[in-house]
Amino acid sequence: KAPATETTKAPEASAKTDGPWKGYGVQVVAVAKDRAESARAALEAKSSYKAKVLPHAKNSLYRVVVGSFESQAAASRARDELRTRFGYKDAFVLTLQ
Repeated sequence: KAPATETTKAPEASAKTDGPWKGYGVQVVAVAKDRAESARAALEAKSSYKAKVLPHAKNSLYRVVVGSFESQAAASRARDELRTRFGYKDAFVLTLQ
């Protein structure tokens, strides 16, 4: 069974990465703006993954997204590791444009 994906438009890059993200990402959490940056920093401190804070298109939450990955398979592997090794049980793959 193929994993469900969601499409989101990635905004301009943060200070951590260059250029807009394309391909696939893994959303690990969606939280209020004041908690999003600390959630991103905590994820990067305990893993080798790089993440961005992206605004959610449908509500006032901010997504913490790991990526970007060139293939859905690579993003799915990262999602599985984020779920099992780092405890992000609700992590899912999304398409970045």
